[in-house]
Amino acid sequence: GRYSSISVDPIEKKPLYHFFPGSEILSIGGLGCNFVCRFCQNWNISQGEVPSRIMSPKALAEEAALRAPANIGVAFTYNEPLVGFEFVRDCAVQARRAGLANVLVTNGYVTKEPAAEILPLIDALNIDIKSMDDRFYRDTCNGRLEPVLDFATQAVALRWRCSSSLAGTWRKLTPAGSCTSSPATTSRGRWAGNRAEPIRRAWAAVTISRS
Repeated sequence: GRYSSISVDPIEKKPLYHFFPGSEILSIGGLGCNFVCRFCQNWNISQGEVPSRIMSPKALAEEAALRAPANIGVAFTYNEPLVGFEFVRDCAVQARRAGLANVLVTNGYVTKEPAAEILPLIDALNIDIKSMDDRFYRDTCNGRLEPVLDFATQAVALRWRCSSSLAGTWRKLTPAGSCTSSPATTSRGRWAGNRAEPIRRAWAAVTISRS
């Protein structure tokens, strides 16, 4: 697979709350994104052209394992990882075979079939919910809100169907003032409130537990 960036980051940078705090994780970024957010922090790799290199899934897992025990695994981050779905999936398989954790930082704009394939391989998940306003997604990101919320719901449901724990969170990454109005805040609260118990229980998971 082709990658643009690779670095060892503190796990808190993903950011994840109480998921192996104080540890490090080998973080890799690819190229491209399925959104075109005008406020993107990593626009040079998500929307531009930068030098890249090629690494096999097995080589990535071996590199991560060499850095253990301080390094707990591999994080797919920086750009939108799932535009390179096959590479992320194959890397996650290799990392798991090596006893490493897989972390996915994603915008959540993915359909149910590939989500069902990748989520069982993921140990911790960060979904960037950028707004609860579908018009914002259409005008600013060139996407839609509903698939993102569907993915979040699917991840929560999977957390309770499988034997592995899935720790996770979602965050808001938008221009200042773009979705902090009272209606936007109320909308986020209503959506989460309607799913309060499964979400509270799923995102409270803070350790990996594999059968």
